Formats: sequence, C-alpha cells, structure tokens
Amino acid sequence: MPIDPEDLAKIEANKRAWQKAVEDAENSLISRADEPVLEKYVETSERRRSFDALRRGIAKKFVANELDLEDRQQESILKLADTDADDYSLSHGYIHACTAFGKTYLMMALAEGYRAEEPYKKIIVLEENAKVLEQVRQDFMDKTSFAAEDIGAFYGKEKSAAAPVIVATYASMEKMVQAVGKENIGLVLCDEAHHILSENRQRVAKAFDRSCLYGFTATPEYDDDRDCARVFGEVIDSVTLREGVEQGLLCSFKNGLFVSRIPVDLTSAINRSGDYDGEKLAEIFKQSHLNGIREELANFYLSGEDPDIGAIKGKMMIVNAPNQHEADELAKVFNQTAGYEIVRAYHTNTGEQPLAEFNAGKFPVLIQVNRVTEGYSNKKVEVCINYPTASRVRSAQRPCPAPG
Repeated sequence: MPIDPEDLAKIEANKRAWQKAVEDAENSLISRADEPVLEKYVETSERRRSFDALRRGIAKKFVANELDLEDRQQESILKLADTDADDYSLSHGYIHACTAFGKTYLMMALAEGYRAEEPYKKIIVLEENAKVLEQVRQDFMDKTSFAAEDIGAFYGKEKSAAAPVIVATYASMEKMVQAVGKENIGLVLCDEAHHILSENRQRVAKAFDRSCLYGFTATPEYDDDRDCARVFGEVIDSVTLREGVEQGLLCSFKNGLFVSRIPVDLTSAINRSGDYDGEKLAEIFKQSHLNGIREELANFYLSGEDPDIGAIKGKMMIVNAPNQHEADELAKVFNQTAGYEIVRAYHTNTGEQPLAEFNAGKFPVLIQVNRVTEGYSNKKVEVCINYPTASRVRSAQRPCPAPG
C-alpha cells in the first residue's frame, strides 16, 4: 500500500503547527467563561498531534519493512496511515476482528510506531483481568523493541504510573487515569473492547478525549443498548470468521447439533446480564440431561467419527460448559465411560493446573467454564462443543480457539 511522501511532509508540518497552536491557546488571555471552549480546543489539538505521530510512525515502519505482521493484519493498521494529512476521523475507532486474528500484534505495532514519534506521551493498554494483563505485558516485553522496564502494570497488586507503556485492567482504569494524568496519555488501546461498554466505564473513557483511542474486539455489539460505536466511533476494519478461515488465520470449522429428545424451555434461566444463570440452568438440565446428553457426548468422543477428521477419540477437544457443576459432572461421566482419566474440568475453583496439563498434552479433553475464550489459542485443538448461551459476546468468543 503506497504512502505518499508528500503526505508525510504534511503530517510533519501539521505537527509543528498544532504544537504552536496549543501553546498559543494556553498562553492567551481567555476569560474563565471561555475555559470550556479552550479545554475542547486543547483536547482536539492534542488528539490530532498524537494521531499525526501515530500515522507517521506506522508509515515509517511500513516503508522500512519493520511491521512484523501478517499481510491481513498489516492491512488493518495501514488504514490509519493511508489517510489524507488533514483527515483526523480515524483518531478514534475500533477494529472488529474475529477470534484469533492476532489483536495483540496489532496493538504492539501501533505502540511501537507511536512511541518512535512521540516519546513524551504514555501508551495505555487495557485488559479485562490480571491474568490476561500479565500475558499481554509479557508479550510486549518479549516481542517488541520496548525494554522490560518500559512496560508497567496498573491493577490490584501493582500500580505503576511512571513507565512509558502501562497495561491496566478496566476495573482500575479510573484510578490509573488519576495517577497518570489524562494530559500525559497519548494512545489508548482497548483489548476485548466490549468490556468498556458499561455505563461507568464509558464515563471514565471520556478522560481519553485528548488521546487516540482504539478498540479491538470480536464482539462489538454487547447487547441492544451497548456497542463499540458509542465509545470509539466508526469501525476502522472488519475481519469476519469466514475471512479468518480463508486467510489461514483460523482452522476451518463446521457446525453440528446435539438434540435432546425432551423439549426444555431455558428462558426462565436467563439472568439480568442476559446470559443463563448457572444454578438455574443446572436445575433445568436435570429434566433431560442427567442421563442423556452427558453420556451422548462421552460416547461421541470415544466412538464417533467425522467425515473430515476421522475418529474423534484422541483428538484434543474443548467443551464450553455453562457452569462449574455441569463441568464437573460431565468430566465424571467422560472418565467413567472411558474407564480412565481423559477429561478434566477447568474453572475458577480448579486452579491453573488443568489448563497447563491440557496444553502439554497430558489429557485430550478440557471442559471449561468461561476461562479459555478471550486471549486463548491452541493450534492442536480440533473439536469444540458448546453448551447453549444467551450471550452474544460468549457465542462469538466460543468458536474453537485453534490457530492463533
């Protein structure tokens, strides 16, 4: 994708012009009645300056062949650089990318490009929980040009506000902004961006009006009232599951359906968040699943065949269960049917050992409850079975997390 040298020159000129404009505005004698106008002017100027730095950094890395991305990933972030010099419409936005597209690599490329051109503003990366935060923090240390001391963390046990790059949880976002100062933030990267859509988090996100703000998610529409466009504005790029398969980013998949012989109405189990309540679902399942679907799933794994991949037995498989009780009970049925341990459950009460041993190939089937969806990738997994969910987010995150 060509980058016009004249556009780079215009961006450089804009950088100097905006710096002077901000200085002039801040030093001018404006009455207190006009302070909101000045604040808005400064916010816009600062964001535009950061966007100039970002697209200049991306363009230079592209020209130098330093973007360590797959072609389709590169295409996504070059949309930011391939804009007119006076077009700032993409200083906010989000990328709708399918599961396993490699959103962390996009964030790392943007962070490196921005830092090369704007060393005095901080880069914030937002994650949903401490586990993913530490994983992303380590990726930044291992796979970018940043030094280990350049990557700070801000959450429960650690609150670093001095590092050039700060990886924070959404829950700690407000305290992080207070500690760092919104005027010191230039680039904000929101991983699994649907997590910012609660009313309180949307309020806190307004502190990023001076910054370039980008979201990355496979599920931009959380529900009927909350979607990423409300926070980030327009979509920058969209990569569907079909395109992910066609581009070789995901394994191919096909759908199958297990049908209970006893009709069951699940509507009474839906909770306030819009998904099924685990305990209510477990009660309803007793009507048809106690001596039915668990055995069917176990027999399918041990004796079933698929026209494309052959015998299912021995293949690595993930089952997405609705609650801990069902995961534990289903694991018992699998192991009893097999006569030895081929399955382990993995949820908040099991610790991390089941996932570690599954990844190491010590047993072939993992039954998990909302633990290996966001940020998980395992190229050896060939089969994925999903219990019902009423959540748009979980249904989009559940496709088999194979090649990443």
